[in-house]
Amino acid sequence: MRKSALTGALLAALLTGAGTMSAWAQADQPRQIAAIVQWRALAAGPPDNPVCYVTHQPGAVLQAGQRVGPRPMLMVAWRPAKASANVVTVFAAYRFKAGSEAILEFSPRLSYKLFTNRDTAWATSAEDDAAIVEGMRGAQFVVVRGTNEAGAPMADTYSLIGFTAAAASAIQTCPPR
Repeated sequence: MRKSALTGALLAALLTGAGTMSAWAQADQPRQIAAIVQWRALAAGPPDNPVCYVTHQPGAVLQAGQRVGPRPMLMVAWRPAKASANVVTVFAAYRFKAGSEAILEFSPRLSYKLFTNRDTAWATSAEDDAAIVEGMRGAQFVVVRGTNEAGAPMADTYSLIGFTAAAASAIQTCPPR
């Protein structure tokens, strides 16, 4: 599955730890390209096979229900060498109910179904990824709604202010081939 492999690579780049590292691992460390409002543009990987992405980790997220622990994160990635662009990934701060879908919505009339696996959700197609990113460029916020393992409805609201500029920085660093 293209998204699982990409997500694994991005998480490895994000989470490669401290301590003694080889020169290759250090070259693979993500580096910040831009920081705009609550959005960060980052790049990882070697120059001939970079991965660029933008992330939003809200400090204060409007949530349905109380929870303690990791904050949710919304991410969009580009990987030119793999002809991969606009890959939207949601990392929830909870585990989704098995077999459930999440909904990413700009308004009640403009929403997209996301498939889920554990604490992660993705769009169902490259076309939906592209449409979501286009919607993100024109909206002020987006809400991701899901159901946690206990069956409780959850909702996270992400500000999109700064997304367009952060995405432009990422695309400039990882232009399509």
